[in-house]
Amino acid sequence: MENCNYEKRNNVYLLILLIVVIIFAIVGIPIIINELYTGNNGYLTKWGAKDVLAYYGSVLAFIGTVLLGALSLYQNNVFKKSNEKREKLMIKPYIFTSIEYENATYLTKEKKEYTLIEYSNSGGEFHVKHSSRNTHSAISDYERKEKEYSDFLKLPKDKQDYSKQIRLLEEQTNILNCLNKRFLLVIYDVTNAGHGNAINIDITLNKNKITPLFCLSQNQSKELIFLFDFQNAKHNKEYTFNIEFCFYDIECDIHYHQEETFYINKDSESNLSLRFKEQISKPHNKEKI
Repeated sequence: MENCNYEKRNNVYLLILLIVVIIFAIVGIPIIINELYTGNNGYLTKWGAKDVLAYYGSVLAFIGTVLLGALSLYQNNVFKKSNEKREKLMIKPYIFTSIEYENATYLTKEKKEYTLIEYSNSGGEFHVKHSSRNTHSAISDYERKEKEYSDFLKLPKDKQDYSKQIRLLEEQTNILNCLNKRFLLVIYDVTNAGHGNAINIDITLNKNKITPLFCLSQNQSKELIFLFDFQNAKHNKEYTFNIEFCFYDIECDIHYHQEETFYINKDSESNLSLRFKEQISKPHNKEKI
């Protein structure tokens, strides 16, 4: 605050000084020239006060022309930068998202990288644990039971025990029910639907960093998979998740920020459900300082 006031005072002093110099150049110097030729004493010149004043007037006119030319160039430069900024805003990147959810067993069919997000009893909130392509141990149990049942069905009919088949199905179903009450898999599809490239995209979920920085060219997409572990989360509660996207344009001149929100509810019977609104906010930008 003090620095701002100091700069303002300096600007006022400079303006006053400039006005004084201009007045002196226009009024003071002609008076001085006139006084120098009034007495006709000292060094005598071949030209008179009239000639000197005419020459001085020509010099002032020249200086004025130069200053006007410099001012014109400055205004053209400002106008050019303004047009460039307007053009950049017209071709700005724009992150469009779509969201859906699946059972955790989706990861047994699609070996894709996912981010595990667990509820912490100590902090009373969700935290990003890690990203991995390895199947979660709880999901691996279902994968083993599924394979065991699949191998059973490959046996000849005369060697298949009906009671064992029922047992395998029940075990598989029980594990699946437990998984569905513990995990919710959220698939977030991120697409650059704008007219410019999105650079250094940084994504956070509830202020937790999700992915390393990455880039998306026009119409390019990236799939983000979040595995939410609600094992320790409270019942009859809806949890809010704010996802933020920060990115730059191709020249890293303009910083864009975009936010969205989705909700996951855990009812009294541990059933999990997702509620969301696609593209809640449009990106706003702030020039890089």
